[in-house]
Formats: sequence, C-alpha cells, structure tokens
Amino acid sequence: MDIGVISVRYARALLKSATQQKVQADVYKDMQQLADAFLKLPKLRQVIDNPMLGTEKKEALLLAAVGEKPAELSGKFIKLVLKEGREAMVQFIANSYITLYRQQQNLIRGRLITATEVAPETEAKQSTFWVASIRSGA
Repeated sequence: MDIGVISVRYARALLKSATQQKVQADVYKDMQQLADAFLKLPKLRQVIDNPMLGTEKKEALLLAAVGEKPAELSGKFIKLVLKEGREAMVQFIANSYITLYRQQQNLIRGRLITATEVAPETEAKQSTFWVASIRSGA
C-alpha cells in the first residue's frame, strides 16, 4: 500500500475519534507540534525508524515531541501506531491530520503582503474576518 493512502486512513480515523470525543482542536495542536518536531529535528525520523530502538522508547520520544500535556487521545493513538508497526508513517499521519482538520473546519492559510507594517490589532481583526467570511460563504 501507498504511504499516502495509509497515512490518510489513520488520520481520518483519528479525526473521527477526536470529533466524537470533541477534542479535535487539542489533537490538532498535538499533531502540529509533532509535525514541527520532525521538521526541526531531522534526527528524530532516523531514531524512530531505527528497528533496534524499543517501542517504549519510541513512544516516549514521540510523546515528548508532542509536548508537555498531549491530549489523552493523542497518546493512545501514538501507542496504536507503534503497536501496528507504522512508526515510519507518524510524520505523514500528523501532516494528513492537519490537512483534514483544516478542511473540516474550513480553515485556509494565506499570506498578507503590505507596503507598511500592519498593527497587531488590525492583524487580529483581519484573520478573524477572513475566517468568519470563509465559514459564512462570503
């Protein structure tokens, strides 16, 4: 099977479970931190892919990469992924979850380029306005 297909399946299952438990935003934050950890620490991927490292140590590393207080569901999900031997796909699953969550919440990313610096108050208003406009269909 393709890595993309597998990672999206796991991410969909995680999003469905998180939505049912109403913790999808918490899991989203955890998956963002996990994805960022893989980007900032390239050695993390090598360590997680190492077959000589035990599952308990991999779990501890991944939970540490998620942050201080991961959502309970995030911790259970990491255990499941490791139990199924899919640790090589954790980074792809995290990125897939982020994408699916943003689609579910109708969130888009954009870049504002201006000739002058934007005041923080204006920036906060703009991001709120655009998100509200997108959700309302305007």
